[in-house]
This record gives sequence, C-alpha cells and structure tokens, in this order.
Amino acid sequence: MLDHSYGEGVETQKANCVTDGVITYTCDCGAKITETIPKTGHILDTTVNEATCTKEGSVVTKCSVEGCGYNITKSLQKKPH
Repeated sequence: MLDHSYGEGVETQKANCVTDGVITYTCDCGAKITETIPKTGHILDTTVNEATCTKEGSVVTKCSVEGCGYNITKSLQKKPH
C-alpha cells in the first residue's frame, strides 16, 4: 500500500446555511481525499422599522450568510392617531 503525503487542504466548496462545504486534500501522486465542512444553518438578523400614524412599518428578517438569499418582510399596520 502506498503512503500518501497530503498537503494543506483547499476549500473546494464553501459551506453555507443549507449546503455542506468541502475541503479537498491532494497528494503529490494525484490521489485526493475530501473532508466535509458542516453547513452553518441560517444566521438571522432582524430589523424593525416602527410604524407611525402616517406610514406602515416592517419587520425584516434576513440570513447574513453570504449568498443565502433568505429574506422575509412582515408589514406592520399604521398606528392610530
């Protein structure tokens, strides 16, 4: 059996909130092995824009993981005078 000498791994697929990532290690002989980088899960940021008597407000929840696109906006009714 050959002894392999794997160098430093290269991130070949970045983990995000819904998909695992991959680190690939390559031997001088060309053999490769991979290691899974666990997905992060959503990292949510919420912003509240308060309603007033003249305009509606909103609650905006976004995932801060790069490339995710998770974004939910809920409207808040105007407040009475």
